[in-house]
Amino acid sequence: MRFSVFLLVSLLLFNCKEEKEQNLDSQDNIEIAEEPKGDDKFKFDFDFETSVPDDFSITANDVFMNNNQFMNVKVTHKLNANETQKKIRFEFPENIVPDYQLMLSLGMKNEKKVTVKSILLTYNETEFNVTPDKVEEYFTLNKFVEYNPESGILTTKKVEGNHNPLLFVRKKILDSISSAK
Repeated sequence: MRFSVFLLVSLLLFNCKEEKEQNLDSQDNIEIAEEPKGDDKFKFDFDFETSVPDDFSITANDVFMNNNQFMNVKVTHKLNANETQKKIRFEFPENIVPDYQLMLSLGMKNEKKVTVKSILLTYNETEFNVTPDKVEEYFTLNKFVEYNPESGILTTKKVEGNHNPLLFVRKKILDSISSAK
């Protein structure tokens, strides 16, 4: 009787040990496939030349924040007096994406000519690369900006004594970016 109990306990222990080893072996063979994930920060890269240095800014109105509130976000980049060629990156905080209105200000101080080299909007895997000849396909220009698609030059002008040149990102582009959340 003792022998049969001993044999039964030995078999149970041996089987349990063998199952644990099989489980460990099977776990070692599991390949974990990581999906490539884009950056969770919305970025607006603007590569340009300007005839006159000024304060360039990007503004997003009514941005939905993580705390269930809406907020206006404005980021300004001041060019030094000797800077006429620049690549500016406007970067929003993580998971904050403009979905209502996004505008680029070409500076309010002076009239100028701005030669667009490229504009890149990225969020996660969504990317819009705007070449100089396609500016009007991605942006709406206000009355203070004239655009020459052949040269890629934006010319700012005063209208009735005011100077507020803005480029608005088209709603369909913002919708594509917002859907990438």
